Amino acid sequence: MKLKTGVTDIRYQDRIHNFLQKNNIEAEVIVLSEAQDYAGALRRGDVQTVVMPLSETPFFEQTDLTIGALTDRSSPGHCLLVRTSSFDQTQVLKVRKGGTLSVDSALFTALLREIRPDLEIVPAETGSGNLSGVPDTDARCISEEAAAALPDIRGFEKIALNPFEFPPAPGSGVLAVICLRDDAETRGQLKAIHRSEVSVCTNVERSVAKVHEKHRHNTGVICERDNNGYYHASAVFATGDEIHRARISSSTHAGLAGELAKKIYG
Repeated sequence: MKLKTGVTDIRYQDRIHNFLQKNNIEAEVIVLSEAQDYAGALRRGDVQTVVMPLSETPFFEQTDLTIGALTDRSSPGHCLLVRTSSFDQTQVLKVRKGGTLSVDSALFTALLREIRPDLEIVPAETGSGNLSGVPDTDARCISEEAAAALPDIRGFEKIALNPFEFPPAPGSGVLAVICLRDDAETRGQLKAIHRSEVSVCTNVERSVAKVHEKHRHNTGVICERDNNGYYHASAVFATGDEIHRARISSSTHAGLAGELAKKIYG
């Protein structure tokens, strides 16, 4: 029997279908007509699982929903797509002096404004499947994952942003597969494909944001484990004109989130 799976955004339909297929789970993947009612779709039995970016997934404390599995992680960082006509090799970030930059998050607005105060930063259309953003802007800041999905970037130069210098939203690059907490059969299927090595790092990231959940959208965290088993994490919290940063390397992930949170939140 196929696992009926709903996605909150069509951009993740192929990715989750391929992930499940690679792990020998036959699934019917549909795009939810009302993404905001994903919990209702699960409770009504319309679908057995719902897939959304982990960076947008609630913490699900004391609810009937749970994260049954995490996928592999794609590139969690961000990049700038700079119009060729606005590209300036002499400038930081390679955007012409006094140019315009469209950004879709308050966090990255603060981070980019700090190092390029001369740029005019304007809101971008979140989730746009093209490069328009705001018409006539010189550059656009988007996630690496979103950039990879664009069909054509001719006329633009891509500038990668180091995720340890520009930490993304906690859990970026990972999809969460959500199910009902008491659905033992589905949870059993998902347990077999869960990427535990990914969750070790994303648990650190999400635990930092959980300390002050109201500041979640102004907090960026990235955690990675190197080939020697050491953990490297970077966190940032932007509030008003102030930006608080922390960077820690450790032989263990235990206590790492607490140390990061103490440094950025005070």
